[in-house]
Order: sequence, then structure tokens, then C-alpha cells
Amino acid sequence: MSEIEENELEQKLVNYITCEKYFLENKITLPELAGRIHVSYHQLSRLINRKYKQNFNEFINSKRIDMVKKMLLDERNKRLTIEAIGQNAGFKSKASFYLAFKKYAKCSPKEFIKENSKSRIFWY
Repeated sequence: MSEIEENELEQKLVNYITCEKYFLENKITLPELAGRIHVSYHQLSRLINRKYKQNFNEFINSKRIDMVKKMLLDERNKRLTIEAIGQNAGFKSKASFYLAFKKYAKCSPKEFIKENSKSRIFWY
């Protein structure tokens, strides 16, 4: 794959992930995502490995954790449990959610909220 083709594929991936929020589905697979953006799963896997230095599951979980961080700081979600936010972000279990959160955020969800409580998002 040429650099131009790789950049075009990356743009397709980013657009799809951003617009469709595909990473929130809890039963996603590499072949399914590849089909949705009309590329082979080998090309998509190679792109994620090269550009993001992650495998497919790590890539998806990092996107989910980015979403969880925003949700944890959003005042509109204060009535949701941390586990419910993890489920809403596509995690199948509490254990997988907490493991991924610690891996990518380098702290627990409660510690993240405590450390970032001053930057909570308030909506009026």
C-alpha cells in the first residue's frame, strides 16, 4: 500500500469512527469494520498497527476510554454509575472496562474523576 493509499484509508477510518461512533458497539470485529469502510481486514489491521502502534482491540478500547473520560466529566452523567458509563461506551464487562481504563488513563475511574473534578463540563 502506498503512503497516499494509507493516508486515504486512515482518513476513512477516522471519519467512520468519529461520525458513526462504531467503537461504542460491544460486539465489533475487525472484519466487520473493514467491510463497513470497504477495505480488506488485512489492510485495516496493518494500518492500525503501523499508524497507532496498537492492535485492533487496543485501538477500539483506547477510543472507548477517550469517550468514557468525557462522559465521566460531563455533569449530565453524574447520576450514572461508573459501570453504566463503561457499558454505554461499549465494554461488555466491568472487569474489561476497569482493566482498559487503568491501561489508558493510568488510574482508576474514581481517581480520574477526583483528579479532574475542577474541569467538569457543566451544561445550562
